[in-house]
Amino acid sequence: MDKEGYARPTGWGILLFGKKPTDKYSQARIKFTVVKNEGLKPEIEDFDMALVKVPEEIEKYLRYVFPKSIVRSQFEHTEQTEISRQLLEAITNAIVHRDYEISGAQILINITPKEIIIKSPGLPIVPLEKLQNFTAPTVSRNPKLADVFYNMRYIERRGFGMESLQKYKPKPIYSFDGVNTVLSITRNVILSKENIKQITDSLKEEEKKAYEYLRRESRTSKSKYAEYAQIDDKKVQRIFKKLVEVGLVITEGKAKATEYVITNIDTIDE
Repeated sequence: MDKEGYARPTGWGILLFGKKPTDKYSQARIKFTVVKNEGLKPEIEDFDMALVKVPEEIEKYLRYVFPKSIVRSQFEHTEQTEISRQLLEAITNAIVHRDYEISGAQILINITPKEIIIKSPGLPIVPLEKLQNFTAPTVSRNPKLADVFYNMRYIERRGFGMESLQKYKPKPIYSFDGVNTVLSITRNVILSKENIKQITDSLKEEEKKAYEYLRRESRTSKSKYAEYAQIDDKKVQRIFKKLVEVGLVITEGKAKATEYVITNIDTIDE
């Protein structure tokens, strides 16, 4: 009740249950930018309804973004789509832990064929190192919001770092860009046989040779392949850079410890 005896919703009441909370709090809007294929125009989708409705609506939207025909690896889901529990929890955590005091700063989720970037406004509420090591304690910037989402089973109170995210390979990266806490997830695509044929037909012979080598070995280092192919490191780097660009190969590790790992192939013909 206010001083006049009227029942008026609090800020959290408006955000959680209001018909359109972004009319009062524009920063509560969640913006998706999706590029399904390189060269295509981005698809834009905004979510501005009551926060209690957002997780289910986003899950529906992700089923459109990641249909079954685009099968991905390193994500556990019975339907073999990229809509994993880990991804949904990462997005929900961005909603729960963001700083709603930053006016005009909205949650931004950018999806491309190569990566998923989740930007949640505000400084990390725990040391960035603990986020990156997935050892962050269970703590929330917005405990009232967290309580509601926990009771609705949208989140599990097992720490901000989400141990389940460690199942992604290569490991997701947390950073801070001056405004947002940023989570970067590399997408490891399972390519169909038709995809593979289209891509390899466009490669040079030396690139095809390197790809066939990786299909046998699964992974290699720059020096190991240089020794096998009897070429110098710079040429190996150019070859594998191309294979990474076209999606046939991903990298794991950094600097001298970098390894090139073959992208998984779907066994179902299209």
